[in-house]
Amino acid sequence: MTKVGHKRLPIRWGRIVLVAAAFGLSAIAWLVRSPLNEVEGWAADRMQEALGGNQVPDDLVLLVYDDSTQNQAAAADLLDQSELKALSSWPVLF
Repeated sequence: MTKVGHKRLPIRWGRIVLVAAAFGLSAIAWLVRSPLNEVEGWAADRMQEALGGNQVPDDLVLLVYDDSTQNQAAAADLLDQSELKALSSWPVLF
């Protein structure tokens, strides 16, 4: 009895096919990434419109520290502040 079967590709050709397939899939993903990002943004916008606004927590604190504030803080003379002289630990715990 003889076995009837398909010829197998040598291992080298299998690797070449695998690398080529991975490269092809990567190229396709790279080409469609921009349209997919647009679709994702559109879907997020539609979901926000459907769900409505979110309630902001009462204990939320927003701290903005921009370049202008940093420059002012660097130029400030804080040696005359009595509160800073009395400060014994940092950060101040509430």
